[in-house]
Amino acid sequence: MVKKIVLCLLAFLLLLASVSCAPKPTQPPEQNDPIDEQPTPSRKGLTITDQTVIVCAAAYDAFVDRAVTLLQSAIKQATGLSLPIVSDKDEVHPQEIVVGLCARVDVQDVSNSVYFSQDKLVFAVQNTAELYCLVRTYSEFISQLCEKDKQGIWHLYEDAVLALADLPTAYDTNVRVLTQNLRYANDADGNSVAERSVRFASLVEQYHPDLIGTQEATPLWTQYLKENFLDEYGIVGVFRDGKAHAGDEANYVLYRKDRFELIDSGTFWLTDEPDQIGRIEGALCNRICTWAWLLDMKTDTLLMICNTHLDHSNDTIRQSQIEALLQYLSEDIKKYPVFFTGDFNTLRDSAPYKTILGAGLYDGQKMAWVDSSEVDHTCHLYRGHGETIDYCFFSKEWTPMYTRIISDDYGGYVSDHYGVIVDFVRFEK
Repeated sequence: MVKKIVLCLLAFLLLLASVSCAPKPTQPPEQNDPIDEQPTPSRKGLTITDQTVIVCAAAYDAFVDRAVTLLQSAIKQATGLSLPIVSDKDEVHPQEIVVGLCARVDVQDVSNSVYFSQDKLVFAVQNTAELYCLVRTYSEFISQLCEKDKQGIWHLYEDAVLALADLPTAYDTNVRVLTQNLRYANDADGNSVAERSVRFASLVEQYHPDLIGTQEATPLWTQYLKENFLDEYGIVGVFRDGKAHAGDEANYVLYRKDRFELIDSGTFWLTDEPDQIGRIEGALCNRICTWAWLLDMKTDTLLMICNTHLDHSNDTIRQSQIEALLQYLSEDIKKYPVFFTGDFNTLRDSAPYKTILGAGLYDGQKMAWVDSSEVDHTCHLYRGHGETIDYCFFSKEWTPMYTRIISDDYGGYVSDHYGVIVDFVRFEK
């Protein structure tokens, strides 16, 4: 990815040099010499004046809002012109910069994510998170892209703009993370593991997460996961009691094998002796954290994912468990990009939750720019209402752009918990 960025930037800089540094003759021709005068070819593009506007769809989300505001600010800094932002329901203006697929864009004309059409520069991306990342990349180069002619008029020339078309954007780093308590039991009323496992497969197929943290994976669930997901996902983790009896549980980490290479993985227990099977005094179950070091082959970077399930006793026990967990992982959290998923059995106003935030981690769902959730809780116990106790935390290297509590209908419940997905990207600091 770094090599691609360098090559794109070199091509862009060479283009700018070629159009601004025309070769000069060593000796001017004499007045009477016949000269074949060749007119300078006009460069196509968009003229930027006080009549130019930025256009977006009338109904837009936080991504589009951020994109048009960022582009407006970048152009003002480069040219001194403050372009108004208008709706695609507005009248057509002489020169327009169109952000996103809207009424101004004929989809039959869309062949590239960035193109020129008559007096319009169009950023034609349907996924609004991807659109924001694309506009952000171009905004970083606006000062070089905006060129003033001899008459003092600003232009965005087509050749210079399209020279950046292959430049990777932050969206190329997008990682979708899912945390899902699977519910260990064979429950009544259409909620057996056999029935719910089919629904879980539908959820994964629909949202196609890059990384998954599961909780309450019994041997029966383990068999199902390995039979149905090993073609696409690697699976790491062990049972918390070390015996794989019918009621034993694992907190598995699943990762897409076409994107990630497993570097290392392990499991530790949430006690003062993390390498030994056991529990702290007062805990109702042995509790574990499974972790994996992964090489992201898309970006050639390392990341870590940790997945846990805290006790269902009380916050005093959970506080001791989270302290043991963070002590074990403290150096990794400080040094490397981390995701931390799980069923934490605790609310956002609790001491364990606040301790996690105090360790330099952030709540992905709470900080995401766009939340399409249709419910406000994750643990429903088949009742349709409840509280949020499932989270996806992250370290400062990531930016959470989108989240959803997955209350979708798959012909019944996936679990007595709704899963949570969060989409993360990494912006260059």
